[in-house]
Amino acid sequence: MRGGVLRGVLALGALGFALTLTVGFAFTMVPSARALVAPGTPIAVAPGVPDQGRSWELVTPPEVVSALLYNVRGISADGDHVFYMTSNPLPGAPAGAPNPTANLAVRKAVGWSDQPIAAPFPLLGAPLGYFSGPFYPGPLALSPDLETSIWTNFLPLGPGESEKEVGLFRREPDGAFILLAEVGRSGRFIGASEDMRRVFFTSEQHLLPGDANRTEGRSIYELDGPAPHLVDVDDEGALLSNCGSSVLGDEYGNATDGAISADGQRLFFSTRPGCSGPAQVYLRQAGASTTEISASQCDLADCGPEADVSFVGATPNGSSAFLVSAERLTDEDTNSYLDLYRYDVATGKLTLLSSPPGGVGLAVNGAPVHVSTDGARVYFRGTPQSGPEEGSEHLYLADSSGLRAVAPESSLIQISADGRYALLSTSSPLTSDDTDERTDLYRYDAEGGTITPVSVEGPAGGNGPFNPVTTPEYFAETAPSQPYRAMSEDGSRIFFSTAEQLV
Repeated sequence: MRGGVLRGVLALGALGFALTLTVGFAFTMVPSARALVAPGTPIAVAPGVPDQGRSWELVTPPEVVSALLYNVRGISADGDHVFYMTSNPLPGAPAGAPNPTANLAVRKAVGWSDQPIAAPFPLLGAPLGYFSGPFYPGPLALSPDLETSIWTNFLPLGPGESEKEVGLFRREPDGAFILLAEVGRSGRFIGASEDMRRVFFTSEQHLLPGDANRTEGRSIYELDGPAPHLVDVDDEGALLSNCGSSVLGDEYGNATDGAISADGQRLFFSTRPGCSGPAQVYLRQAGASTTEISASQCDLADCGPEADVSFVGATPNGSSAFLVSAERLTDEDTNSYLDLYRYDVATGKLTLLSSPPGGVGLAVNGAPVHVSTDGARVYFRGTPQSGPEEGSEHLYLADSSGLRAVAPESSLIQISADGRYALLSTSSPLTSDDTDERTDLYRYDAEGGTITPVSVEGPAGGNGPFNPVTTPEYFAETAPSQPYRAMSEDGSRIFFSTAEQLV
């Protein structure tokens, strides 16, 4: 197995256990049977086909000695493109290729072809992806087919310059790098549309005349043409705040899911107008209009004090956004706890989602929520402030049936596209056959309210002192635009690793 590492992963297919060998840095498995089958149904294999219909193809070049496989940045939905990193350049890479090196593998009729990706300016000392974090080699964003990507690099020194600036680049399918903008040393990429044509970043530097009055913080910029323009402005182009704005994201600046719509036409951000008072949330649409979506819609005589409002998620198309605040934003809110609201872009209406029956106070923990594609189902964590469950955090689901508790003390890993299924991780025994005190995986079905154990019981074990793992390991870290998945979109297949013998 020279040139790669083959890893074993336990896969739960349609809630029927099967041992499956999956991609491991350099290999991909091509199943011969594509149709969905009922749990426990044997897959028919033609006579003479080896290894129960499974076959392997080597993705990386066969004679890789010095180029250690570093990690996989992304795999296309059709499985015919793999973007991966190596510690050193592959054979045939252009001179001066950086370490680590980016590579794109494409599956063709004659087999896999691997192409090293050279940096725009490989000898200037800055790793690609420099301003997304302290050190983030490789692409900052990849299109679904992995053919188009966003990168950064130090720029050559110009006349009279003593400090290198950072440039934001787009790599086209033909391999050409296009300099989109000079973003300064403090620039930070935050996201892009799926086609990589609308790109968003922030910077502490003053890059445009319109942000000259900013005294602190960052401005948000958008690129959808030859020059950047400001995002955190009103309809007339004036800054909403001289103290900067922000887009909710991770420690490297990558935007939270939904903060930027898939087509890049909608972006949700937060700022404090006048540099004081509560934080407010705004929607910028098509680079032309700005709307505050956090304005209170409470019409009661006493709606209580103002408070910060936080953006915690949105649907992929940006049609619905989800906000958390202790302020009473609607008449239905009767307490001062953090509550979850849905904002409908088409109607401009706010709807309270975290009001449980019986008047039990519920405090939302404010973390990013998990939202179905159409926004009809929303999962979030909250803590009852009264009653028998007071002080014990639970996972909740808000949908057309109202609000219901899903499971206590649970971490939500992923939901299916329609939100029907949720993959949970918890050390609490949610079913009677869970008899150990270790963390286990469960699948929740919103339509029946049922919970099915995933890692608890297999044909050869399941209640031993082992914790299943679903989070990506270092060598499987994906690009920000390629979210890690532990479950298929329809919820029928779940992937995890464990040291326990299940089969």
